[in-house]
Amino acid sequence: MLSLVLMAEDGGTAWRHNLAADEARAGWECVGPAGLARRLSLLYGLRGDGAPHAERVANYAARLALIDDGTRSFSRSRAKDPWGVAAFLLRLRDTLRAAGWDGGPILDGSGRLTDIALAERVSTPGQRPIPPARADVFADLLLEVERTPQVAEPLQILVTAPAPAFDAVVQRTLVALASKGASIVFADTQTPSASEATDLGRLQRMLVSPTSGAVWAPLTNDGSVLCLEADTALEAGELVAAYLRSRPLVQATLVAGHDLRALAMALARHGLPGIGAHENSRWRPALQALPLRLALAFAPQDPYRAAELLMLPVSPIPGQLRRRLLDALAKQPGVGGPAWRQAIDAAVEYVAAVARDEHPEAPDAAARVAETELRGRIEAWFGGPVFGAEEGIPALDAARLCGAVADWAEGRARAGGGQGFVLQGAAEVARTLAHMLVEQAPDTPLSPVHLEQLHDVAVGGGVDSGGEVGEAGRPAIAAAVSSLGQGAREVIWWGFIGGDPEPNPELWTEAERQALASGGVLLDVPGSKRGVESWSWRQPILGASDRLVLVQWRLEGTTPTIAHPLADEIAARIEGALRPCTITSEAVLASVSPHV
Repeated sequence: MLSLVLMAEDGGTAWRHNLAADEARAGWECVGPAGLARRLSLLYGLRGDGAPHAERVANYAARLALIDDGTRSFSRSRAKDPWGVAAFLLRLRDTLRAAGWDGGPILDGSGRLTDIALAERVSTPGQRPIPPARADVFADLLLEVERTPQVAEPLQILVTAPAPAFDAVVQRTLVALASKGASIVFADTQTPSASEATDLGRLQRMLVSPTSGAVWAPLTNDGSVLCLEADTALEAGELVAAYLRSRPLVQATLVAGHDLRALAMALARHGLPGIGAHENSRWRPALQALPLRLALAFAPQDPYRAAELLMLPVSPIPGQLRRRLLDALAKQPGVGGPAWRQAIDAAVEYVAAVARDEHPEAPDAAARVAETELRGRIEAWFGGPVFGAEEGIPALDAARLCGAVADWAEGRARAGGGQGFVLQGAAEVARTLAHMLVEQAPDTPLSPVHLEQLHDVAVGGGVDSGGEVGEAGRPAIAAAVSSLGQGAREVIWWGFIGGDPEPNPELWTEAERQALASGGVLLDVPGSKRGVESWSWRQPILGASDRLVLVQWRLEGTTPTIAHPLADEIAARIEGALRPCTITSEAVLASVSPHV
């Protein structure tokens, strides 16, 4: 029997509270939609993971180029930003697939829908199918489940989120599994888990009660609900770390919110187990080598980009030569000028002399090897053909440069000496960009702007440093508010503040919705996800049985933070809101807090 617990989101370890101490269950797993796709794909012998986003955008961009005759709905926009248009239309295409579209023609509705359907069916020699998204994985799974007479093996799935939290194709897959003999049960996650005699219990019951004009009695500050408040995330981290030193961490769940690194550093300073916080960044020095090398492929070569490459902490140029070349750029800005060539000649003479001293048995041969290696490295990073900005660099030439950068980064990573994880990530970005370029026609010219846009797609959110791992004894981690279920005794919601609302424009016209609905493709009703969002905000509070700790700070840099929407609801429905339970860092420093 395969037993799965299906959460609204993947990631985290909040599921561990479903297990007894030191318990292990064979055939049991807590998953999100991506994990469900992988597990079901193993049962049915299908691919379980979607392709990387960058690879998919590159494939779709090539498809749009094939059908763009200048009269398409996207033609004018694509002339300005081909990669942005490809990413946007691919997003629309994936939304349709998640809503149940089978990839067939869409005859009515709009020119945009017609173009998306046409791009789906492009078939030319050498044109690969669109690499699958998660929606494609579930669509294939749905077809296989409907084809087979019964589930591949006994299967039960406990669903801990409301059905609207999942895409329509996931919902249909669950229905199909149930029709083939699987046990699909939706759990009630709106049940208070704390005693109604406590502040936490009353707060939970307020949240699940119908909204009305009634105002609930104020909280009594019995310690079951705490709100820790500070000016900044760093101060809040110190406050939480001081609090956690006296708490049983294995019984707690940490809801990961904003700026988790600040909390991780505070825990380390207090000698508490590391939570394995990682923060992706696209600005890590190792990631800058690729865009700088690509920029130097255009004429005239920018001396500032050359200086940036030389000053990188992980620069591919040896230290002494870097200093000589930087001095040359300061004297005569420009790559390849007299001062530049003199600096190279002086560096070559130096490494040749060192090689002779180190290999007296064959000094001349050693000197030639050292000279060749150094000149080859300079040529690889600053030489080669250069292209005009207007004519552009052919996609194949740009791909070769990406491959060379990837080889360098992988070599440096294997050599060790720190930065290995980041260098490996830089190599993966370079390989990804090379694959994206290969998707295009070999002679496709790319301007500096288009190449930068393509690089932005490849690098995505960047890579993390890989320097911190989770340690034994740490709290369970809920990667998202919706991935916290029942069973946690204490919940610490780090970053209980509002964020800048992301733009959420309506993507579809009414005519498009009607055309799609006539073909069985039912898009979400505008605003329907707000109910799921509201449900997810309640999960950290409803999931705690003993204590809830809400952590917030007043400033992000110099900008005041805004209240979390759930805090606004609590303020509107509970007299005095969270003020009786709020402990500030100023109060702790003044030693007036009875709880910390």
